Amino acid sequence: MKRLSYLMGMPLLAIDKGEKVGELCEGYLNTQEHSIGGFILKKGTIITQPFGVFPNQVNVGESAIVLKEKEQPQVLDLPQHCFPYTKIKEKPIYTKNGENLGNIQDILFLKENGKILGFEVSDGIINDILNGRGIIPVPSSTIYGKDTIVVPNEVIDMANKQLALEDLKIHLENLDKNTSLDNNSWDTVEQY
Repeated sequence: MKRLSYLMGMPLLAIDKGEKVGELCEGYLNTQEHSIGGFILKKGTIITQPFGVFPNQVNVGESAIVLKEKEQPQVLDLPQHCFPYTKIKEKPIYTKNGENLGNIQDILFLKENGKILGFEVSDGIINDILNGRGIIPVPSSTIYGKDTIVVPNEVIDMANKQLALEDLKIHLENLDKNTSLDNNSWDTVEQY
């Protein structure tokens, strides 16, 4: 499991050529597939947007992102339901009943396939210091709106727990089976 914010600024390496291709400067969230849709690269001081890589083209390491053999960065043709991490960060997250769970600080995802597992949320600096940040599982019924993100009420029981990777996967599977929002909810929300 990786945090998207930790990847920003990491070098992208082409091992087969022995060169640094660029640095990751932005991640895109694919809200329909609930995964990381792609990474935007910066070469030197220039952001070559939307030139980047897809998660299936790279191996995510502790110190660098490595292009898989024979893969090359490319112009990313991102679908309209892909949004930059910087537009989602700090967005408030609510339950369907209107309870504010905090603001999104980071996105947790599987490095193997880019699947989003959860959001790290902050409920203010004092609460972060005293209790730590919460991790909220992100089921497929999550609604990504212009101003807020809405999750099923069932996530409230897990919002303040520090979940291990396996626990997060189990909770996410259970939420996807039991949530009352349907996947068509996306069509009724004004996108940003």
